[in-house]
Amino acid sequence: MLENKGSEALKDIIIEMSPFAGEGKDLGAEPELFLEWAVEAKVPSTGYEKSSLGPGWYPDALIPLELIQMDVSRLGRLHYPLELPDFRNRIGNQRFLLIWVDQWVPVERDKAVPGKYASEITVRTGGLIKKLPVTLKIWDFALPEQNQLAGNCQHEGFLRRMSEEQELEVYQLFKRHRVVPADPTYEPSITVSADGSVSIDFSISDNRLKKYFTG
Repeated sequence: MLENKGSEALKDIIIEMSPFAGEGKDLGAEPELFLEWAVEAKVPSTGYEKSSLGPGWYPDALIPLELIQMDVSRLGRLHYPLELPDFRNRIGNQRFLLIWVDQWVPVERDKAVPGKYASEITVRTGGLIKKLPVTLKIWDFALPEQNQLAGNCQHEGFLRRMSEEQELEVYQLFKRHRVVPADPTYEPSITVSADGSVSIDFSISDNRLKKYFTG
């Protein structure tokens, strides 16, 4: 969490994190950094009143820093370096900026020997540099790779409109957290000929999605 204690906006914020290392080796996967946005719920969502925690601020989107553009050549595009307040998140008098760190820990014991691993977060802004040491403790057990959660995260069209490479990254990210993403908008190619006959081709969807069913 980055706090702006002054009256001026913080500009050109760069946030980096070194790989965790310990026990004479690293984890073979670098930390993934996400910009965490928040949204203010002013009234309970219709139809979900009983499950609502009430009005207030809730963490919402996690935006991968690696996908944020490094320039502002197109008006309105989310850009990096960051700013605080972040005018695109539309939070009045915003003083805090949140960064979510996601670290994949290999299942194989020899690739993630139990013990403590160290890393460091570096924040640069306005010529200032601050560093925060971070310690990760790896326990001597591994969670099963099977999905155990009954729910899923549904967003219609979100995955289908991605490139296959981006889509695969999202499925892999969800799999690492044992959650299933759901996009019900995949559809076959449908052709209607002049005589009214209909041809349905599932090959495009089959070729794109079969890897998620076969593993």
